[in-house]
Amino acid sequence: MLLVVAVLTAFSGPPMVRIVRAATRQAMTIDHVTAARALGAGPVRLLTRHVVPHTVRSLAVFASACAGVLVSAEAVLTFVGVGLQRPVESWGILLPQGGEASSRAPHALIGPNLVLVVAVTAFGRLGEGPRGRRAHR
Repeated sequence: MLLVVAVLTAFSGPPMVRIVRAATRQAMTIDHVTAARALGAGPVRLLTRHVVPHTVRSLAVFASACAGVLVSAEAVLTFVGVGLQRPVESWGILLPQGGEASSRAPHALIGPNLVLVVAVTAFGRLGEGPRGRRAHR
């Protein structure tokens, strides 16, 4: 399990670092940050009051979309046999089990697939909240 988490983290980490860096650079050019700096605000105050809230919002949008991708990636890796193994439960393990039992119980195949789609969609929709709020300001 740790290997799967490490691989998925290694591939999702660099884009998050780029998002944080870009959001921080953008926040440093906003007028209220420039005004606070001109009024003598120190670097700690600039970061905690002005830059971090702007950066966290951008990171939250990206992280929620990335969470859906990571859940899907883990399920696919496990489904093809490279990811998690028994006794750990995963959607990638439940999907082939549902396929084997689908002749006796069709809901065994539909259930895990439907829950996976709902979870990935929910992560994507979760990120639209901060994005939408920021656009209306």
